[in-house]
Amino acid sequence: MAISPVLGLSTAVWAKILSAFSDKELAAYAKAGAVAEEALGAIRTVIAFGGQKRELERYQKHLENAKKIGIKKALSANISMGTAFLLIYASYALAFWYGSTLVIAKEYTIGNAITVFFSILIGAFSIGQAAPCIDAFANARGAAYAIFAIIDNDPKIDSFSERGHKPDNIKGNLEFKDVHFSYPARPDVQILKGLNLRVESGRTVALVGNSGCGKSTVVQLVQRLYDPDVGRVSGKNPALQNGKLRIK
Repeated sequence: MAISPVLGLSTAVWAKILSAFSDKELAAYAKAGAVAEEALGAIRTVIAFGGQKRELERYQKHLENAKKIGIKKALSANISMGTAFLLIYASYALAFWYGSTLVIAKEYTIGNAITVFFSILIGAFSIGQAAPCIDAFANARGAAYAIFAIIDNDPKIDSFSERGHKPDNIKGNLEFKDVHFSYPARPDVQILKGLNLRVESGRTVALVGNSGCGKSTVVQLVQRLYDPDVGRVSGKNPALQNGKLRIK
C-alpha cells in the first residue's frame, strides 16, 4: 500500500505522455491520408502533368513524420512499462524486508507475513497485467479529444437559428464589397483581399484562376458557409450575413 501512490502517479504520467504522442501521430497520419485522397481523386490530372513523384514525396514526408513520432511513442511506452515493473518488483523487496523485520521483532508471525506478501504479489501482478492496456486507453483518449473538439465546437454561423431577414425571393444582383476573408483553420493566410465583384441577375459568370486563389471561397460565402472578415456580400435585399438560414 505504501508504494501504491507512486504506482498511480507513474501510470498517470505515462498515460499523459502517450496521449500527447498519440495526438501527434494521428494528425500526421491524417495529413498523409489527405494527400493520398487528393492525389487519387485527381489521378488523371496528376498523371497528365507528371506529378506522380511529387505527390509520392508529399505522402512519404507525412509518413516519415508519423514514423518518427511512433518511435518516440514506443520508446516512452517501453520506458514507462519498465519503470512500472521496476516499482512492482521493488515493492516485493520492500515487503520481504519489512516482513522479515516484523517477524524477527515477533510482531507478526511468518504466516501473516506470507499472507501480506502474496496479497501484494497478486495485486502488483494485476497492475502489471493492466499496464499494456494503458497504451490503448491513451490512443482512445487522443482520438476522443479530436472528436469532442468537433462535437463541442460552437459555430459562428448557426444554421438552425430562426433569427434574421427572410427574403421574399432570391432574384437580384449579387455584389461583393471590399471583401477580405481567411479560413478559421488558417487565419494567417488571407484568401480574399478586398474583393469587389458584381454579378448581374440572370447572367452566367465563370470564376477562373489558380488553385487556392479563392474561387470556391466566393461560392461558399454566397452559400453562407462562412462570413467575410471584412466587407459584405449583398443581394437585392440586405447583406447575406443578415439573412435567415433556416427557411421552412
